[in-house]
Amino acid sequence: METIEKDSAIATYSIDWNTAAETAIATGLNEIPVVGGILAGLLDIFWPQSEVDVWAEIKDRVDAEINNAISQAVFTNVQAVLGSLASNDGLIGELNTFLGSISKTNPNGQDPRGTWDAANGAFVNDGGVFHQSGYEVALLPLFAQKANLHLTLLRDGVQMGFCDDSELTKQIGIYTSYAQQQIQAGLSARRQQNPNSFNYQNQFARFLQINVGNYLALWPYFDPKQYPPPVTDLPVSAEIFYTITETMGPEYASNDYAPLGALPGDVTDIQIYWLQDTEDDYNDIEGTQVDYQSGSQGYTGILVDGAPPQNGATDPHNSYFTYFIHSVGVTSNNPVTSVQGVYDTDGGTYCVDFVYADGSSTGQIPQQAGNSGYTANFTITPPAGYRLSSVWVPAKWGFYNMAQDMVFGFRLKPSSL
Repeated sequence: METIEKDSAIATYSIDWNTAAETAIATGLNEIPVVGGILAGLLDIFWPQSEVDVWAEIKDRVDAEINNAISQAVFTNVQAVLGSLASNDGLIGELNTFLGSISKTNPNGQDPRGTWDAANGAFVNDGGVFHQSGYEVALLPLFAQKANLHLTLLRDGVQMGFCDDSELTKQIGIYTSYAQQQIQAGLSARRQQNPNSFNYQNQFARFLQINVGNYLALWPYFDPKQYPPPVTDLPVSAEIFYTITETMGPEYASNDYAPLGALPGDVTDIQIYWLQDTEDDYNDIEGTQVDYQSGSQGYTGILVDGAPPQNGATDPHNSYFTYFIHSVGVTSNNPVTSVQGVYDTDGGTYCVDFVYADGSSTGQIPQQAGNSGYTANFTITPPAGYRLSSVWVPAKWGFYNMAQDMVFGFRLKPSSL
């Protein structure tokens, strides 16, 4: 069985750990089996040679997103189990020893089976520090990475004959069940805290999806018997949503939003419905329609006498209002990965500018030459690998006749990492 070495030449650390971990897992599953390959990559990410404390960065990210911050005492318990690269103790010590025992170029002379057993035992007997009472939800992002490491070790154990496949699948089930339970508990608590704000609930749901849910969806594919490598059909992630109003501050909180979500397949076209006001000399967005490889999402946005605006039509109630439709083509090889635009501080969307994966963009739709005085610009950029999957516009007027808000959905495509 081929093995891989742990790279000890990394001198700096300047990557996002979450994207790096997803990339390491997706890439490793999509390759011919290499014992220790994924594990070595994860160790370099979470215990870099620069000795940056990535686990503390995860804690800080949790503290910034979740009301129930992780106390220092709770985190100290976690750190004690994780161990340190300098001392080579705890989980990192056991995992390093295992990788050293299977190394071809610099073996440590220890028995691989014994080092694997010791590393597995360190995970099994972690004292429950990743789900301490009262902090179960807050610890989920740390728990997810612990699960990634353990399941990767078990996968190596199956490939080397150190454990049965049933042990791996059992642990996948345990980790999955616990994560799902705590995610639902966290979402329920969030709704109770502020039941009328879509933004408040959505920001938390998005955080959990990016930092926990995406990994949970990958865990079944760690089973080499059920999914023999290379695994080339990893699933597209659950959709995450961003609103314009959340970028403008809490005073622009949304409430009863119900985005439609994406259809199967990639986006092929986005139609922007916009209004030209010739009396006040401004342009603004009214709604959108998104088309997919599998069909159309349909129009969402402000209605004119109960129907979508018609291209080139004059509003029946305002002769200085004319409606237009601007079509934006999208391909699977060059998806939209970011959205920017201009928003009115009184509440309303002037324009959007879709940014493609290759760095090009559509420019402002509609153009805003006459609105240069409005400087409330917004930018929405999801993590690497995500691509625009839906656009939803509430049927509510903002300033004048503008769409009050826009909701942009994004999905992660593992093959794009």
